[in-house]
Amino acid sequence: MTKAESVINDVYVWLMLGVFPLFVLPSGYTNITNTKYWFFAVVTAAYALTVLTIKLIKRRRLCTPSPALWAVLAFLAVAVLSAVLSPYPLKTVMGIGRDEGVPTLALYVLVFLCARNISCKRSYVLPLALSSTVFSAVAILQFTDKNPLHLYPAQYYYYAAQDIYTARFLGTLGNEGIACAFMCIAVPFMFAHFVTARSKRSALVLLPMTVTFFVLLYTGVLGGMLGCCGALAVACVMLFTSSRRLSRILTALSALTLAAAAKYLIVPHYQYPDLSFEIRANIIFVFMLIFALVLWVFALLAHLCPFRVNVSRTRGVLFLACAAALILALLFVLSSTAQEGFVYEVREILSGNISKEFGSNRVRIWTRSLELFSEQPLLGSGPNTVLQRMDITFERYSPLKGDYVYTSVDNSHNEYLNLLVNLGLLGLVPFILAQVFALCGKKRPAPCLYALVGYMIQSMFLFSICITAPLYWLMLGMCRRKSE
Repeated sequence: MTKAESVINDVYVWLMLGVFPLFVLPSGYTNITNTKYWFFAVVTAAYALTVLTIKLIKRRRLCTPSPALWAVLAFLAVAVLSAVLSPYPLKTVMGIGRDEGVPTLALYVLVFLCARNISCKRSYVLPLALSSTVFSAVAILQFTDKNPLHLYPAQYYYYAAQDIYTARFLGTLGNEGIACAFMCIAVPFMFAHFVTARSKRSALVLLPMTVTFFVLLYTGVLGGMLGCCGALAVACVMLFTSSRRLSRILTALSALTLAAAAKYLIVPHYQYPDLSFEIRANIIFVFMLIFALVLWVFALLAHLCPFRVNVSRTRGVLFLACAAALILALLFVLSSTAQEGFVYEVREILSGNISKEFGSNRVRIWTRSLELFSEQPLLGSGPNTVLQRMDITFERYSPLKGDYVYTSVDNSHNEYLNLLVNLGLLGLVPFILAQVFALCGKKRPAPCLYALVGYMIQSMFLFSICITAPLYWLMLGMCRRKSE
């Protein structure tokens, strides 16, 4: 690869990781989906055309075949076939509700093909850290009832958004769940970079990582928290190969624990139209501070007293520890006396008492999605046509509007179920295979692998959209190459 080609690759990655998450227009949230769509479409098309021109001039092979490539191309082929045979062929062009029709899916695949030419350099943490910092700063200002960049329309703000749209909007990314998908990519990526880096300057990434994790916890979006923490757990197990790395893992975990402590310290109280904050230094906050200090002390000891690590044996012990922690968590849930919230819902599900209202009505949506899948199991009803078939509507009284707010369900709130409904089994299988091929067989995986894991976990509870999905396909493509 020539120096000019390397620069072109770097420019594309900087635009996608550093500019794309922050790019907004004066219209703010009103038209943010189209804003993001055209930005990533134009940037990706320009990059792809440039790379194609260079390859044709130098008479190089356009693509190196691989199992992941064939899986992604099969996914696109099924999407096209599903659209052609769909009962709503015209509506599959741009899709219904989320703009994820055939052209958008083709653009996602193009992002993947572009990323196959790019190795995941350590310097790529810089644009992601920059965009995470700016995004988090905007989000924190919104938490304090401000409206930076005038993203919200007049008289609307973060807390009131739930009363208006039955959803909240955050930072420069729109819907709060979408913002969490971005944070599930950014935090594990920065975590893995810090652990594997050798430069002392890499410690600078701890600040944006910690602040972004605080924003994620503050939202309270369970799918996002599970995705991020799950990816961090995988990173801890896979990256623990030396005492030096153990020291860095514990240092990063100490910083993240401080973010969790800050979340418990600052408690918002919102009752339209009033907002107040309570500083609650309770036992949980004190425990987290002590735990963060203990982690930092052990990190210092691991740094000062290096030791050898039997990687295979250590990973086995860590996996057993994770399994033991999971069993203890299940025992805690089963013995809990909670009458509402996540723990209560999990306990009821484990006891066989499943209500469709659980998971913010996700169980109702998932059940209906499986029913729709059974009607057209092979090819589904066409890309992004869930809204056409999903007959579920929610209502909520808005004191701000003085009327009820009605919301129609336009996706399955689970990307894999969403694909089953839209593209059927023939669409879901290559999608999953592409992920498997990207994740497996990496002796020295790049940070993008852990970002990919975070996105995949959160997508079990949220949905794909052109605001964050291009970052997923970028990470999926870069996972193929060795890190530099």
